Amino acid sequence: MKSNRFQRFKSFLSKDLTPKSPSYTAPLSSPNPCYSDSFRRHPFIISAVVCFAICILTFCAQAYISEQSILIISSLCFATMCFCFSHFCKSEKILKYTIYVLFAILAIAFGILLLHMTIKADIICLLGIITCIIIFIYWLVNKNLTTEKLILLIFVCGFLLRLAYVLYTSISTRQHDVGTFGSGSYFGHASYIEYLYTNLSLPDFDVREAWQFYHPPLHHAIAALWLKFMTAFGVAYEYACESIQVLTLFYSTCCMILSCKIFKALSLRGTGLVVAFAIIAFHPTFIILSGSINNDILSITFMLGAVLNTIYWYKDHSMKNILKIALCIGLGMMTKLSVWMVAPAVAVIFIIVFFSHLKQWKKFIGQFAAFLGVCAPLGLWWSIRNFILWGVPLSYVPLLPDTSSEYVGFRSIAERLFDFNFSQFESVYLQFEIYGGTYYEYNPLIALLKTAMFDDINDIYFPQISTIGPILFWLGVALAVISFAAMIFFLIKKNVRNDPNIKLFLFVLYFVTLVSYYIFCLTYPHTCTQHIRYIMISVVLGAFFVGTIPETLRGKKLYQRILRIGLYCLTGMFCVSSAITYLLVGL
Repeated sequence: MKSNRFQRFKSFLSKDLTPKSPSYTAPLSSPNPCYSDSFRRHPFIISAVVCFAICILTFCAQAYISEQSILIISSLCFATMCFCFSHFCKSEKILKYTIYVLFAILAIAFGILLLHMTIKADIICLLGIITCIIIFIYWLVNKNLTTEKLILLIFVCGFLLRLAYVLYTSISTRQHDVGTFGSGSYFGHASYIEYLYTNLSLPDFDVREAWQFYHPPLHHAIAALWLKFMTAFGVAYEYACESIQVLTLFYSTCCMILSCKIFKALSLRGTGLVVAFAIIAFHPTFIILSGSINNDILSITFMLGAVLNTIYWYKDHSMKNILKIALCIGLGMMTKLSVWMVAPAVAVIFIIVFFSHLKQWKKFIGQFAAFLGVCAPLGLWWSIRNFILWGVPLSYVPLLPDTSSEYVGFRSIAERLFDFNFSQFESVYLQFEIYGGTYYEYNPLIALLKTAMFDDINDIYFPQISTIGPILFWLGVALAVISFAAMIFFLIKKNVRNDPNIKLFLFVLYFVTLVSYYIFCLTYPHTCTQHIRYIMISVVLGAFFVGTIPETLRGKKLYQRILRIGLYCLTGMFCVSSAITYLLVGL
């Protein structure tokens, strides 16, 4: 019996999910293997509806979940269990009704548990993940587990982790430069949103006079309109402010969808697609950003949209695709100016395609003119406005004073770039003396690795993660090293699957992002500037490069099988460690 089950699992790894075709380009019209049929057609709309429903039931805070909401959640839980059972299993009517009664008892028990427990977020997440595991086992045992189904289960688990984090994290907890609502001061993203909500107009003063008001206003305007919408329906202002996290939850969910589409457009399939997508779904930073109400996650969403549509335009040189790129970059820069980092890589693709089709130069000149006509006004109007009205430099970013406790500019450039003393890894958490650290983190690379897993979280304030935290960190480091090695191999390997133009596109995108990050860290030498959220596009690229490994090792040699299984185990442990860590943070 054990041997048969092992053979099934082995067949699942080596046959069901392994790429079979050597062609590089998947047709754009081909079915997307990442979603069920309905979700595949309208993933963003369905995600928006689900997020809105969650907002109505919870206002994005477990403390605001009412008894009526618990009743609805329990009923939905019962309906979901019944649907899954009736859809996946064929049983006699008597057995079915018996199981439905059992489901009802479980749903009632779940509701009572939610009613009396304060950690409602973790309970909801755990129940959902356990349900996904049961469905996974059922599909596996019955030999009908496909890439599409596995991706869908991973997506649900990733969404549940984001939801749990949003529910137990308030808009004043673990935020970056946000401040507080109702403070009456012009300080932070919260005050920026509140200003737009109250005045229904852009700031009529020099934006340098208020902290964080220099940012382009798209994210803050959307949040302000959301506040207007919620309060117009009688929602208390405090609840409405907390519900802003439904927007960032939706943006982070969109990042999962866009990442999967990017991987598919780059012809990842089978286990490679599953591995890459699992890293994104369970990546700690995407979980944390789902509850961060600053403009980071929306800017990342637009960057991923620009990358995806650039790949689409490379395959299909249509006006529709190039206008989508323009909208993504323009709206992205209207959210945060750092979205410009995708522009050089996009320009490379434009140049390559133009000179490859010189006979159609009129067509492409027209498309490029349309691109600039949409992208430039959207992306630059805010900076130009502030420059004209108050003389604000076009690329203005406020510089923290040298007297700040986080200032690390007194260290030499060589020390900051090349000091990898083992003592810096005695703690796997970002070092801030004000948060109990022994020094202020000064090496940008080490800071990247630490913030990627924990942001500013540490085991001093969260002792419950003292055991799992280091495990998650070193698993993350291992994946980062593997992704870098896979990127080098991908870029230098000569293979018909690896389009040299796509290689150049990915290389320029990765290079510009990383170099810009280091320039930023050296120009603004403070610990807080050394954060993974500034280059999250590199995480998606890294996941893609890891996803190329299973096909590279698709042979039947023993060492290839061992390396493939090792990668699957490493990715699985990373996902499990991330889930455990961020469920424990909510305790």
